[in-house]
Amino acid sequence: MNLLLELESNIGETIHNAAIQYPGRYPKFLNLNGRFDITVWWKDGSPRGAIEVKVMKNNSLKPIKDDLKEIKEFLKLAKKKENSKIQFGSIVVYTDYYDEEGKADETVKRRINNILKECTTIARENGFIIRKWDEVIKISDEESAYGIAACMFSI
Repeated sequence: MNLLLELESNIGETIHNAAIQYPGRYPKFLNLNGRFDITVWWKDGSPRGAIEVKVMKNNSLKPIKDDLKEIKEFLKLAKKKENSKIQFGSIVVYTDYYDEEGKADETVKRRINNILKECTTIARENGFIIRKWDEVIKISDEESAYGIAACMFSI
């Protein structure tokens, strides 16, 4: 099997290539002029799934929530079409923290846990299945830690 990936694919074109478009207005969180960070394609040239990648620089979940809303709306479109070849949407988030008081690991763990809660809420509210949840938390020393969280939704 050949795996085809495209970086920064146009969302509107991806929807068109997936044959899941419809007439009228799309939800405001699905910016047709926007881009998916990574799109995975079937060998026949139709999209299989979309991946968003984020760096969480502070405790704000807003950028992550925005990407999750975009993934959610994309998967909802695919779910409406019987013959859609779209299988998944994913988000991958990196975060790190430095704290001279030695509590960096607590901050990173809290951020990762908050991301998991958001993913769980999206899945529950939209009938998606979380196929894979993974996290890596590395504590460099007492003052420095980083973490990576990845969540894959399927319809």
